[in-house]
Amino acid sequence: MQGFLGRRNSVFGLVLVISVLVVGCAAPNRYAMKSPATADVRSFRSVEVVSVSTGITEDELDPGTPTELRMAIISAIQKARTYRQVAAELDSSAGVLQIRAKIVRFDRGSQAARYLVGFGAGKARLHVDCEFVDKESESIVAVGTFIAEIAGGLFGGTSNQGTMSKNVAKQVARFLKKGK
Repeated sequence: MQGFLGRRNSVFGLVLVISVLVVGCAAPNRYAMKSPATADVRSFRSVEVVSVSTGITEDELDPGTPTELRMAIISAIQKARTYRQVAAELDSSAGVLQIRAKIVRFDRGSQAARYLVGFGAGKARLHVDCEFVDKESESIVAVGTFIAEIAGGLFGGTSNQGTMSKNVAKQVARFLKKGK
């Protein structure tokens, strides 16, 4: 009987430790609108994602990240199936919501801190500002900041810009689907 209880407690303890580690490594990916939307972003028929600019030196950011982010945003919006057409360039301007993204901050964080300390220490972060513009009138519909973070992972995780680009793209798609 005691052998059974000992094994049972060990399994419970292991499950508890894994649960705490998983929760500790979870990082919030979020967005915040800088200004309330002046129109419903869901009322547009199509979305055009123009090239992504950056205010960061290439020493800090991989050169392919802006293009990777642009393609990730297009893919995430297409998967959400909120719009008839999503592309990098569209000929028409009627009913088109244009997304102008700019990478404003990237912090690789500390892989060692993520591994040794965990629970958010040494987070890697990617901040992207997006303007949502009515292509026809050139009026700004909404402005928001989209943030992706990596706070852990196996051996501290990497500050993979591709993963963070996909997380930002999912947040953009979530905003467009909710409309706020």
